[in-house]
Amino acid sequence: MAVFKGVSGSVMTGTGAGTKIGNIKNWSLTVDIGNNDTSSFGDTDTTSVMGLRNASAQISGDLSTDANQRAFLAMVGSTGTLAAVKLHMVISTETGRSAKFYAASANITNLQIGSEVAGVASFSGSFHLSGGATYPTS
Repeated sequence: MAVFKGVSGSVMTGTGAGTKIGNIKNWSLTVDIGNNDTSSFGDTDTTSVMGLRNASAQISGDLSTDANQRAFLAMVGSTGTLAAVKLHMVISTETGRSAKFYAASANITNLQIGSEVAGVASFSGSFHLSGGATYPTS
């Protein structure tokens, strides 16, 4: 069985194929599925049905002078205009093995920026995916 190589991953924002954000080292996607209790009086075991999905994403990387990264970070600055972004989380771009998740509307919920004397400046961001995450099967 073939596996995807992490080195092929990336994060992009924008319409269409998207614009790559530079210096991203990590992304993760979490999809939680609600569990709605349908138990009633007299039941000896709980019963339930699946509820709504809730998706979130996290990205992190090195802070850089990449224009797309700077435009993204400027959006959350005090003078920026907050706007939902189309978020592409690319697993692989290898020929014949291309795969990604994308969200038509991702709202940034958290941004962290840091620096240390023995390393490079870094940033991370968290998103709520309004409408969930799509994984194209073709």
